[in-house]
Amino acid sequence: MTYSTSPEALPRDESKPDVVRIRTYEPTDYTECREIFTEGMQQLANPVMELVLPWYAKNAAVFFVFAAAVAFQWSLWILAVYLLVCIVLVALLYINIYLQIMKFIGACLSADLRDIDKSYMYAKGSSMWVAEYNGKVVGMVGLIHSENHPDGVAELQRMSVSSSVRRKGIAGKLIRELLNFAREQNYKKIVLSTTGAQHAAIGMYKKFGFRLVNVFPYPQKILEDLRYNCFELDLTM
Repeated sequence: MTYSTSPEALPRDESKPDVVRIRTYEPTDYTECREIFTEGMQQLANPVMELVLPWYAKNAAVFFVFAAAVAFQWSLWILAVYLLVCIVLVALLYINIYLQIMKFIGACLSADLRDIDKSYMYAKGSSMWVAEYNGKVVGMVGLIHSENHPDGVAELQRMSVSSSVRRKGIAGKLIRELLNFAREQNYKKIVLSTTGAQHAAIGMYKKFGFRLVNVFPYPQKILEDLRYNCFELDLTM
């Protein structure tokens, strides 16, 4: 699950109560859904940085002691150079994280989100839903079943809600709609994967009964502290 940031607040009619409506995806939602997903994923750069930075900071502190000892014996310029190198490495780490996120976004936009109708609406046992807030699409979630999934198993994908409408229960409403559909389709299990940086999403999935079944390190060595968390929900219980 991801939360996207809108550059400005959504227009609101103060004379009317806030209205959230969950409905199935329509072709006219195409651009908005891709934008919501993209913005939400881009927001992960800072949380991922916060997750992986402590390991680098710990090692930098160890080498700082060594660099300081050498600097006091030879030249304080050594310490200055070391600190400059640390700053450059942190900047490069952040750039790498951002590029990894953009790579993932590009892969998704070129895969199932390239033709949402074909991937979700025309595929048997699959569907996508959007959330409307005061008439504007602000959230999305998809359930997909393909040849890669065992019989009776479907995968929750592309959960994203705009940060401009957080704390309104929109993500929960989307998941409830998805689960109702899954039960109607007689699915026995729902699976999903998310990164350890998506704390809010993980907390919500657990509230709905999803349980952690596996954890994988990120394939890039320098980001191995960023874990892939695999969850599943047993619908037969």
